[in-house]
Amino acid sequence: MAREQRNVCLTSGIWVRCAFDRLVKPQELKPHPKNSNLHPPEQIKFFTEILRLQGFRRAATVSLRSGFITRGHGLVMAAFALGSEVPVEDQDYESEGIELLDVEADNELARRAIVDVKIKVANLEQIKLFGFDVQLAGIGEMDASKLIADFNATQSGQGGADGAPANTSEPITKKVEFECDANPDPDGESPSATTQQHCPRCGFVITG
Repeated sequence: MAREQRNVCLTSGIWVRCAFDRLVKPQELKPHPKNSNLHPPEQIKFFTEILRLQGFRRAATVSLRSGFITRGHGLVMAAFALGSEVPVEDQDYESEGIELLDVEADNELARRAIVDVKIKVANLEQIKLFGFDVQLAGIGEMDASKLIADFNATQSGQGGADGAPANTSEPITKKVEFECDANPDPDGESPSATTQQHCPRCGFVITG
């Protein structure tokens, strides 16, 4: 199927800036029943702000085999919130197994990336200079300010924003703990889960 032309302004006022096969009302699309990602209201609110500013820079993917969304569930939910049609890319999956693999791979691949904190900090500072809200890059203002302060402290050998020790051979660790609700313990409390990411350039460690 031939792709439609990019740079289309929809009746909602949202621009489509990506290739797509068709435009569909979000309520006509079917979420994949085996999609393991949940999309909380805060994420969808953030997604709508991105769409207002950037437009659609990627299409949602729909399986011709099952008719379910395989990629872009959050995108479709944000479009629904804005009353906008959604650009859709159709995929002809060879089997149910291949389709499910694509759903899970799409969910997991971004989570497996490692952040280069030096580049991240430089990008956030530049985004501010361009006059944009850093929250539109997916990070809260307070989180961005603390990340920048802690990183600059490691470069200058001073204590960080959270009082981390100065002039130490050990990299400063930015520790963020989250509650994992998937497997609560018998007492009803969720175990804390943490992972570490090491910047290969500066030695900065993120624990989260």
